[in-house]
Amino acid sequence: MATAHRRPVPTADLVAREALALRSTLIRVHHTVAPREDLEDLYSQAVLELLTRTERDSALTSAQHIRNSLRQKFASRILDHQRATAGRSPATRARATAQPLDETVDRVAGHRDALHELIARETLLELAAAIRELTHDQQLVLASQLNGETPRDCCARTGWTTDKYRKLAQRARKRLRARGQFGE
Repeated sequence: MATAHRRPVPTADLVAREALALRSTLIRVHHTVAPREDLEDLYSQAVLELLTRTERDSALTSAQHIRNSLRQKFASRILDHQRATAGRSPATRARATAQPLDETVDRVAGHRDALHELIARETLLELAAAIRELTHDQQLVLASQLNGETPRDCCARTGWTTDKYRKLAQRARKRLRARGQFGE
C-alpha cells in the first residue's frame, strides 16, 4: 500500500494561520498595557518580523514553534513600546497611553446594569433604615400612601382624625427628608 506523500505547508501560510488564530487572544490579554490601536500595530509588526524571519530561516516549521515565536515577538514589541512611551514628555505620554473615550464608555456601559442594581440596593437599605426610625403611626401613614389608600380611607380604618393623619404624614416626610431619603 502506497502512502500518500503530503506536501509541506509553506511556512508563510502557517505563520498567517497561526497569527490569525492568536490575534484576538493576545490583544485581549494585553489590553491594559496600551490602547487597542497600538496593540494592533504592535501585533502587525510582530507578525511581519516573524514572516521576515521565515524567509531567512526555514526552522519555523511547527505550529507550536510559530505560536511561541509570535508570543515572544509581540511581548518584545510591547516592551519596546512601553520603553519608548516612558521616555516621552508627560503630556505626550499621557496622550499616548490614554484610552479612547468610546472604549471607556463601552466598558462603563457594560457595567451599568450592575451599577444601577448596586445603587438601588444601597438606596433601599438606607430607606429601610430611615423608615425603621419612624414611629409606628408614621410608618402606617406612609404605607397607606404607598398602597394608594386615600386619607379618608386610612382615617376610617385607624380611627384617626384628618388632622392627625396630615400631621403624621408631614412628620414622616420631614424625618425622611432630613436623612436625604425623600424628595422635596
